[in-house]
Amino acid sequence: MSSFDVGTPVDYNIVVGQMEGGFLQGIGYASIEKMDYDNKGRIRNNSFTDYLVPTSMDVPNMKAVMHVEEYPDGPYGAKGAGELPLVAPPPAYIEAVEQALGGASVHPLSRIPFSTEDVILELNKEVS
Repeated sequence: MSSFDVGTPVDYNIVVGQMEGGFLQGIGYASIEKMDYDNKGRIRNNSFTDYLVPTSMDVPNMKAVMHVEEYPDGPYGAKGAGELPLVAPPPAYIEAVEQALGGASVHPLSRIPFSTEDVILELNKEVS
């Protein structure tokens, strides 16, 4: 579940879709969207076949809750809703992975994306 202060939505359904889509984009950015590049900084991902982005099949049901309260400085009482949902998911995802691995003192993570494969590599450090 996610909660957003959007003022008064001009179109409620569009704002909910924006929040759900942006939240999913943030989770993908934090977990699977790896851009590969060479030592000269050239991007090596040729297409979306080797640059994964999440789909609706990759996440559980999401619920976006809108905090609706007129914003006197916005058009028709609305606030911006563009990139708002993309900001919080990456650090929240990394914090959740750190906690699942035993805490930041045991496994401090400082990069994204951090994939399932990265979790396995991190766990293998304990065994070695």
